[in-house]
Amino acid sequence: MTIKEANELVSRISTVLDINLGQLKSKSRQVTIILERRAFMKLLSDAGMTTKNVGKVFNQSHSNVICSNKKHNDFIEIRDKEYISIFGKIKKEFILRADSLDNAIHSLLEILMTENSLRHDELISFSRKNKKLQKEIKYLKDQINILNK
Repeated sequence: MTIKEANELVSRISTVLDINLGQLKSKSRQVTIILERRAFMKLLSDAGMTTKNVGKVFNQSHSNVICSNKKHNDFIEIRDKEYISIFGKIKKEFILRADSLDNAIHSLLEILMTENSLRHDELISFSRKNKKLQKEIKYLKDQINILNK
């Protein structure tokens, strides 16, 4: 995911969840903002972005992203209810919205699955015809054997 795609994704999710994007990208130390920013950073990191690029999305250094990801793991480990709730909401929207960024890939996968299904049906049909032909061949060989006796 590119920085531009990540910015668009964070912006869309922030709008849907009524999160102040300006505060999210600021140096705000407000608890809710920190937790929301942490959730986004973790999800973007898990999506394959480098910590440097995730930091650029939020105007933070890569070391802040690393620290944030470690704190995410700590909050999950201690089962912090507030953070888990925030993370769950953002993750749900992240998955829904990130998929729309990959619509082309999704469409191609659907096409390939359909083609594979058709090929599978065709192979089954050929297999059935093959079994019928094998039975006919066996019958004809039996008839030849009878005639040869």
